Amino acid sequence: MSGDGGEVLSMPQILATERLILRQFRREDAPDVNSFADDPDYRRYLGEDHPSAADFLANNVDGDWHRAPSWAIELDGRVVGGVFLGIDAASRRAELACLIAPAHWREGLALEACRVVVDSAFAIGLTQVWARADADNAASIGAMKRLGMHRDDAPTTDGEVEPAEKNSVRYVLFRT
Repeated sequence: MSGDGGEVLSMPQILATERLILRQFRREDAPDVNSFADDPDYRRYLGEDHPSAADFLANNVDGDWHRAPSWAIELDGRVVGGVFLGIDAASRRAELACLIAPAHWREGLALEACRVVVDSAFAIGLTQVWARADADNAASIGAMKRLGMHRDDAPTTDGEVEPAEKNSVRYVLFRT
């Protein structure tokens, strides 16, 4: 992503919080990812086209870091989820997604991981971060609200999935 002065802006490859290390996925993460990625609870709100555990890992190890960085969320040395940012450099916006292993739901990990990613996204010059969730996924909606996001029912114009098409809701946060 280029900034106003022509410099290349890129998301950090390693981020840390008090409890978490966010880093690029690695092939050796397979045992941890396999332990939760095909779990029916984990997949409950994901579309049928969401990749299997093996494909998920392959996609995130070899992805385009500048356009779509994805971080493994590491807690106590184990991968317990992932955070993903789909960057639209031209509009300085990004879509945020976060998935956590069911064994670690309700521990505040999604909020903690997303907060450090969003802060970093704004620090490199993005002006808007948005996310979507299944309309029935109260936990994800609650996490988006706690992150400071607000519901956005405006129609999209740039190829984003319309919330009504997938029974999803969209939330947005602007850099202040």
